[in-house]
Amino acid sequence: MRYAIRRLVSRHYPAAKISEAGNGGEALKLYERTGADLMIVDYRMPQMDGIEFVRALKERASSTPIIMVSSHLVAREEGMAAGVTAFVDKGDLVKTLIHVMEPLILK
Repeated sequence: MRYAIRRLVSRHYPAAKISEAGNGGEALKLYERTGADLMIVDYRMPQMDGIEFVRALKERASSTPIIMVSSHLVAREEGMAAGVTAFVDKGDLVKTLIHVMEPLILK
């Protein structure tokens, strides 16, 4: 999934700096070191799931837009309640991710 997202984003935004993390804990540490203009997180991640990650990020008063990716219906409700900015269904990822990203990047 990460590879597909990287390719898709790189193709539409060739100048974008893309960082990847293997799990929510690594992503949080990476964010604390480098920051981010936009984050794309999976609902299901090892060690710290997407909801826990979003809550931890929001505790740091982050206003960084977060797109959550999942094929689980419950993820949309839980994600939005936790502070996710937008949600993309994994089945529609290729068709919708860039469309969802554009207004968040242009803010």
